[in-house]
Amino acid sequence: MDTDRPAGGEGPVNSTKALSSFFQHRRFHQISRWAVAGVFAYAGFQKSADPLAFADSIASFAILPDRLINLVALFLPPFEILLALAVATGIRRRPALVGLIVLLAVFMGALGSALARGIAIDCGCFGSAEPSFSAAWRTLLRDLPLLGAALWLALVEYRRGA
Repeated sequence: MDTDRPAGGEGPVNSTKALSSFFQHRRFHQISRWAVAGVFAYAGFQKSADPLAFADSIASFAILPDRLINLVALFLPPFEILLALAVATGIRRRPALVGLIVLLAVFMGALGSALARGIAIDCGCFGSAEPSFSAAWRTLLRDLPLLGAALWLALVEYRRGA
């Protein structure tokens, strides 16, 4: 008997229950994990390919002191890759998800700060590009669902106690 239908078997399917079931499905969780991990791994590899361009992108935010820019440009990409691998493989997944959430929140804060100060930037997320306000806004909007997915994955992991 289909428990999503009202008594008598007629009427619409309970879409809230169906949607909840979809989001709780193991395969959806796995694909979401791989997608979030894939975005961060790809971004980390792109930044690693040209650390000078990434350092220029970091400098354009006008937040960090000059002495920290090269250090961040050298260590952030491998850290992103390491976190992505942890999320994808399950090794220390919960702390890795928290790390990705913190990175996203810091990055989105820096991006919002640059936009609020009228600085056209190239985020440097996936390699270098021409700085622009529209690209910065698109990046900020693109990061919202990524942050939502990472938060949801962390919530699922912490509820499971995995």
